[in-house]
Amino acid sequence: MHGFENIKPLHMPIQPGIVYVEWDGEAIKPSEYLSAVGLLLFIATTRVDVQYAVGVASRYSLNPGPKHWELVKRIFATTGVVVQLDGTTILTLSRRQSSVQLSTFQAELNTVVVALGKLEWISSVISSLPIGNDTPLHLFNDNLSAVNALLSPTYIELKKQHDLKLKYIREQVEKGFVDLRWVPGVDNVADILTKALPARRIHEIGKKLGLVGWPEGKVWGSR
Repeated sequence: MHGFENIKPLHMPIQPGIVYVEWDGEAIKPSEYLSAVGLLLFIATTRVDVQYAVGVASRYSLNPGPKHWELVKRIFATTGVVVQLDGTTILTLSRRQSSVQLSTFQAELNTVVVALGKLEWISSVISSLPIGNDTPLHLFNDNLSAVNALLSPTYIELKKQHDLKLKYIREQVEKGFVDLRWVPGVDNVADILTKALPARRIHEIGKKLGLVGWPEGKVWGSR
């Protein structure tokens, strides 16, 4: 929706020091911009932390330019999930989260919950096949602080709205269904689903995902 498939969670909805001015060029997708800002205005009625950023974005609805679109995109977060079985990619998911996230932790929490749901579904399918279903399943996330917090029973910043999701995650870990681990960002293949990447990085991840048709030494746009 609104082309927000490549958005990575950020720490703030608007970057300090950036000056936004009227765009002199041709408006870039003005109808889509109006739709996106309209959605943000609705969200901002109950999210004071994004109201200023949304207000700034709304000032340029008549003739949005590249910087205005970047501001709108900063306010959203995207979930990216890759599921592999014996090295073969069997499921990928990239979708905009349904709400603006107050912090990276909230975005990562939602992503882990979505991934767990997919793993449970896939596990139930595999259990019906004569191939076995070993557990725990390995669930990787590249945010070390979030992984430590999700696994810590004494994480002091937990809030009431997180309780059910945290309980669900910890129950899956404690019963041995899943093993939640940190993975360095450079090894996180789900990056291709949540952010725009350089051509070589796309090529590297594509090989890890088992994509075919890319000759060795070639990258997107090379000749």
